[in-house]
Amino acid sequence: MECVRQAAAGGQAFNLAAPEVLDYGRFMETLRAVSDRPFTTQSLTVEESFREGIPLPFPLTEEESELFSGEKITRTLDLNYTPFREGMEKTFIAFRSVYE
Repeated sequence: MECVRQAAAGGQAFNLAAPEVLDYGRFMETLRAVSDRPFTTQSLTVEESFREGIPLPFPLTEEESELFSGEKITRTLDLNYTPFREGMEKTFIAFRSVYE
């Protein structure tokens, strides 16, 4: 919405990438921290994930991984990203009520 509202965004291209770098370890730590329910995990290799057709939210191989910077949009439009943990906590609370 800010790109539409602010003239400074005209003719620009922006990467929407929060400054936090996440990996599966941090992702799972965050899920455990925001969840009020115990859960178990199972470790799989990249090959096992591909073979089983398990969809995962983050890239698994170096070829798929590339870090982008969202700094340009934060400078140009004074955009602030929601911290990952805060977003996950809000999401967990919202979906908990749907699935209970």
